[in-house]
Amino acid sequence: MLSFFKTRPLLIILLCIFSRTTEVRAAAFHDLIRNDELKMVRRSIARDKILVNMADEIGRSPLHIAVINGNLRMVNVLINGGAEVNAVDSLKRLTPLHYAAFYNYPKIMLFLLSRRADHGMADSDGNQPLHFAAANGCSSTVEILLQHRANPDGLNKNWQTPLHLAAFAGTRRDLFPCASADKSIYLAVTRLLLNGGATTGIKDIWQNIPETIAWQHGRQKEFAQRFTQMIASVRAHSE
Repeated sequence: MLSFFKTRPLLIILLCIFSRTTEVRAAAFHDLIRNDELKMVRRSIARDKILVNMADEIGRSPLHIAVINGNLRMVNVLINGGAEVNAVDSLKRLTPLHYAAFYNYPKIMLFLLSRRADHGMADSDGNQPLHFAAANGCSSTVEILLQHRANPDGLNKNWQTPLHLAAFAGTRRDLFPCASADKSIYLAVTRLLLNGGATTGIKDIWQNIPETIAWQHGRQKEFAQRFTQMIASVRAHSE
């Protein structure tokens, strides 16, 4: 028993060293990804398979990093090397597909979906990738997700659907810095969501339907009028 207590500090030190070494290895590997060192990344994975899923200090995997950088070739190399396509970070439980939607990367999104990325996974706020795509006003990523049967009525923790987020029409750039400034884009996104089966009249936790959100922003009166007309037209056809 005494020998155990004598060796325990040594074990703790060794664990700390190993943990630190792991962080350094992960950081170096992530730098290769950021610098688009495809050959070095392939060689590194061939030497040590663990690297392909080794996360950084906020839980972002190599695949997260490649998607954030918009590097489709690197995404391909990592997935072929065994990267977990549905890995979640420890910051907000974002998947690589969330990042593809957040940064408006339709080609990467298509590739991830072809490799069984789960479009139904929600982050810590309850947002699915379609929420991000709608909030950004990115019609190409919205269309891709809907074609892959993403749920247009998915609710986040504020009980908001992608239609609610489209109604903000890019005014929440504090949350979505890649959101389009073109209001007409959000009308195209709204049309896609409605054609994809989005339900009108859903209320969020503040009892707002999407039309209410559109009208709450005075500087987008024309958008609010057209948004409301579009939804009214869908309601009229469904009655």
